Amino acid sequence: MAMDKIFGIPVSELMVGLLIALGCCLLTVAWVAWRRPVIFKLGVRNIPRRRAQTTLIVVGLMLSTLIISAALGTGDTLDYSLTKDVYENYGNVDTLVVQSQQVDAPYIDRTTKIDESALGVVEQALAGNKDVDGIMPLLSETVPAQNLTKQQAEPNVNVIGVDPSRLDRFGGLKATDGKTIDLGAVPANGVVLSEKAAEKLDAEVGDTVAIYFGDTPHQLTVAGIARDTYLSGYRRGREDYLEYPGLVMPLTALQELTGQSGKVSAIAVSGAGGVREGYTHGDAIKEALRPALTGSGLGVDVVKAKAVKDGERIASMFTDVFLILGLFSIMAGVLLIVLIFTMLAAERRSEMGMARAVGTQRKQLIQQFVAEGAGYALLAGVVGSALGVAASIGIANGMKLLFGQYVPIAPHVEPRSMVVAYCLGVFITFLTVVVASWRISRLNVVAAIRDISEASLARRKIKSLVLGVLLLAVGSLMTMAGLQDDKALLFFTGASLAPFGLALILRFC
Repeated sequence: MAMDKIFGIPVSELMVGLLIALGCCLLTVAWVAWRRPVIFKLGVRNIPRRRAQTTLIVVGLMLSTLIISAALGTGDTLDYSLTKDVYENYGNVDTLVVQSQQVDAPYIDRTTKIDESALGVVEQALAGNKDVDGIMPLLSETVPAQNLTKQQAEPNVNVIGVDPSRLDRFGGLKATDGKTIDLGAVPANGVVLSEKAAEKLDAEVGDTVAIYFGDTPHQLTVAGIARDTYLSGYRRGREDYLEYPGLVMPLTALQELTGQSGKVSAIAVSGAGGVREGYTHGDAIKEALRPALTGSGLGVDVVKAKAVKDGERIASMFTDVFLILGLFSIMAGVLLIVLIFTMLAAERRSEMGMARAVGTQRKQLIQQFVAEGAGYALLAGVVGSALGVAASIGIANGMKLLFGQYVPIAPHVEPRSMVVAYCLGVFITFLTVVVASWRISRLNVVAAIRDISEASLARRKIKSLVLGVLLLAVGSLMTMAGLQDDKALLFFTGASLAPFGLALILRFC
């Protein structure tokens, strides 16, 4: 699972746009190589000739790519970890029909039971629906449990009853070794523990477990240990991400044990397409059920779709925060690029002056520096992307230490994100190189040949003041609009323009 949007922009569209932008940059360099081969060679020859200098320049230029790559990699990790946890928890349970006064059921405490006849209503409404793979009634209760064999107790355990004959339509009940547990073959006094419940109760197959319902103990024998899923009774809180151990037994057995014959907690619906695709049919299933459920006291909760959206929202929020913080560092990186090329120009000032004296034009100097800068940018992009992946893995491991008890964090980086990071880093570097090259080319030929400072008179330009006021005003308005509308990209753009405007005003003063 990968992030779908960055600052509200679809990642796929952003990747295509950046690939086109990078292609335009490369075509510009290719045009220089084709039309001005001597100028191109004069530019790129400095890359292999001065290895120490090249290494320092690449390290300096890779900053923006590294920051973007690390931010996107961290976003991928969070998105993958949070949604993976949802898929593993809910399995094929995509939608629940529960007690509710409205069809669009909000997430509330499902303590009120519904009549088992609701199963017939749901089956009739969804008969022949291609979006549905399975329908199954569920009954769940939260009770204290104790392992009488090991004298280990747990105050809150979720006991769930499911219909063994319908369990296959939901992927079955899997043991910790991957084998399928036949719940229908479990003895009348048998129960299957979730992995978390077995850990909490220190239980093994064959142990005797007592559950207390209405202050009455009921002794059960552990017939198996299943993976932690919704159908094994295991729950992970949608908001607090706390874990709740579970037990599972046949529906009729739990109804008899709790004295709730003919009652269920919910009707589970599995969408077509498996674990990762079934939830996408949630809205279609809800609309198919709406006519039958309106006014019946039943509603539809698209539980998995909500959980997946929550995971994606949290991942997107963290990614936006990292990018916003990182973009301010990228601004510093842009200034570093300008300083690097200014340093290169100062080192080659006499050489550039003699080249201009023998007829080299300003645009040819620009082309020479652009060719050299493009080489540095491409190398820096590769190094920055690789180090960004390493940084995102390090951040993921750090988050695992901090939040691993709530969410299983697993490092994960999508190739698509690295393409975006590489293209964006190279594109930013290339544009900065072009601007820096244009400024470098404006030199005094005589002063450059003699390697003396250029005499210049500071002049106040009214257009600088006008531009500064305009940038400050527009930047301030965009910043305030971004804060009010909660649009991170608008806020950052405004926060970037305003300082430049203020700098121009101060320079005029």
